Amino acid sequence: NNFSHQMRLLKRKGYTTISLEELFNSLYHTKPLPKKPICITFDDGYKDGYLNAFKLLKSLGLKGTYFVITNRLNKKNYLTWNELTQMKRKGMEIGSHSASHIDLIKTSPGKVWWEIASSKSVLEKKLQEPIYFFCHPFGHFNSKTEFLLKKAGYLLATTKESGRIAKSSHPYRIPRIRIRRSTTLKQFEALIE
Repeated sequence: NNFSHQMRLLKRKGYTTISLEELFNSLYHTKPLPKKPICITFDDGYKDGYLNAFKLLKSLGLKGTYFVITNRLNKKNYLTWNELTQMKRKGMEIGSHSASHIDLIKTSPGKVWWEIASSKSVLEKKLQEPIYFFCHPFGHFNSKTEFLLKKAGYLLATTKESGRIAKSSHPYRIPRIRIRRSTTLKQFEALIE
């Protein structure tokens, strides 16, 4: 219910949802964005992202980006490959949240590479499209993870750093505004405005 009220507020306030691809093209290729652009992102790939969020977004003509943990797909309470494919076909963007959601800054470079490269490869094979966007597990990152993200071919990565995106934003440190279950509609409006 909270999410429904929040998305309807975005529509009333004249926001246009954009993909991270559109964001990237605006930041680094100066392609214009619509008035009041906003990215809506979801982490982990929980089943409610399909049952609740996707159906509502679709009904309102909005789009979102889903960062999924590839080793959890098809498991209890997580999205199935079929659901992910349907969402992609209906205009949702899919990104990687690693293979198994471990803290990459506490992991060896070989394991970090496997986490980011294998999840990208699996998603690309199953969805038949390039995967360019990554969400750092736990929002943690360092120069090692950023180097490997670039090597793997990711264009942008999000963190847990809070704030607005600007031309000066680092491509592998894109900030977000976290909306919690407890966030009231008034708080939501204040955060986005």
